Amino acid sequence: MKIGSAEETDSSMAKRKILFYGLFCVLLLFVLVLDRCPKYPDKKVPVTEQEREQLFIANIEHHYRELVDCFNKHNSTCVEDKLRLFRLYNMMEYNDISEIDRQFSLEFWEKELRNTPNWQPSKLFEIYTELLKLDPNNAHYQDKLAFYKMKIDEIQARNNKFGAPPSKYNVRQYVRAYLVDRYDMYPHSLTIEDCSDIAYHEEDGYLVQCQFWGKDEFGNYERESLWFVIRHNEVVRVRPSHWYGK
Repeated sequence: MKIGSAEETDSSMAKRKILFYGLFCVLLLFVLVLDRCPKYPDKKVPVTEQEREQLFIANIEHHYRELVDCFNKHNSTCVEDKLRLFRLYNMMEYNDISEIDRQFSLEFWEKELRNTPNWQPSKLFEIYTELLKLDPNNAHYQDKLAFYKMKIDEIQARNNKFGAPPSKYNVRQYVRAYLVDRYDMYPHSLTIEDCSDIAYHEEDGYLVQCQFWGKDEFGNYERESLWFVIRHNEVVRVRPSHWYGK
């Protein structure tokens, strides 16, 4: 029994030695591999505005190429972000940055132009003003700017003379306020059925034709269609339905 126990003890010790040497070899191999890995210096993250500016200028060609790539791909958000950095660090004169900025601005205002309806002359005047700044010798921009300036002057003169154009909702209120005296005995009988679109007359002002009915002083219902002349948010005159034509 003792001999057998000694043999088992020797065998166990041999296994431990093998396991120990195996772990040692694995650890040594790991250290050797780790030592051969390239070591990169710690990158310092810029924390001050001056450091950010220095880093930007040091990599300005890289930023320029990114900007050109964004511009060619029509990535507006990317272009705006890149141009913001060039403006921030006063580097708009680098390479052809200023021309890229001009072309990008032209595209922006041309898009605004396409999305603006003709009945917004003030907005169109603003757009053509910006376009002409970017392309001062463009004859089309010059003509359009003069045209919308004339339109704005006409609107201003009209508003000074007759007030601002009334809305269709307000027109019904003005018409009702004018007719309430006509049906003062039966004011609740007054019903405005329909009104036309608002028109403009150079001499009279804003015009609207309305159909209405109500009880007269004898209690009889009557229906009529009249033109109502509106100036400065009130009806100042009525005309028969044939007065201004259809």
